[in-house]
Amino acid sequence: MLMSFPLHPHECAIACSLTRDPIVIADVIALASTPDAGATSVFIGSSRANTRTSERAVRELVYEAYDEMAMKEFNAIARDVASKFPAQLDASGGVKREGVVKIALTHRLGRVRAGEASVACAVSSGHRADAIRACEEVVEMMKHRAPIWKKEVYEPVEGEEEEDAKDEGETREERATPDRDSKWMANDCAFNVDIAS
Repeated sequence: MLMSFPLHPHECAIACSLTRDPIVIADVIALASTPDAGATSVFIGSSRANTRTSERAVRELVYEAYDEMAMKEFNAIARDVASKFPAQLDASGGVKREGVVKIALTHRLGRVRAGEASVACAVSSGHRADAIRACEEVVEMMKHRAPIWKKEVYEPVEGEEEEDAKDEGETREERATPDRDSKWMANDCAFNVDIAS
């Protein structure tokens, strides 16, 4: 987990992570919670069993990431969003209006069964409108900028399992990985990788 603590009293604290374990939503909320905030907005993205790209039911999603770049991008996204909702200070330097105080973001990697959380974001701020808008912006930016890919793994078609298993000697789990039962999709992100020579 990458944690960034504020350098100044009114700067946003950030906690970002990638995990192969189930996401514990209460932990994400705890990372964003603070007595300095009047609101905490939470987004939980879960894997769904239906999809627009296939009539077959999705059994699970498999997520992969360029881990190091994803963590840097998560931190940059959180900083970008926090800068849009800064604390407003009065003439004497006191807080006139608290901005975004904390952002916590985590994404799950590996196999995520339909119905399980694949991403969670929590944002706390002085006021609910800022928390809600900032949380939405973090999630949208993550979708477009983070180097994370997902593969849909579909449920087998009725009758397919018995024939395939008999012909190939494979179990249902072993057959779930070929391309005929899955499809890789990228987020809308675009990124460059610099390779030093």
